[in-house]
Amino acid sequence: MPVDRHTLPACARLAERIAVLDLDRLDGLTDPLETAERALLLTVLLEPVLTALRRMAQDNESARRHTP
Repeated sequence: MPVDRHTLPACARLAERIAVLDLDRLDGLTDPLETAERALLLTVLLEPVLTALRRMAQDNESARRHTP
């Protein structure tokens, strides 16, 4: 499916909001090693969760649009 010029900026804005949430969770840490470890864990562990949430949201939106 082609992606038009309106789709990517909207996705980028959503990704920016997730990035803010991610970095907010690292605020207050002073140890660089602990910060790096937590950032890695956030990325590795949260990525599949975000994918699952997106799929659930798509399913919900599809049901909302196509169920009488």
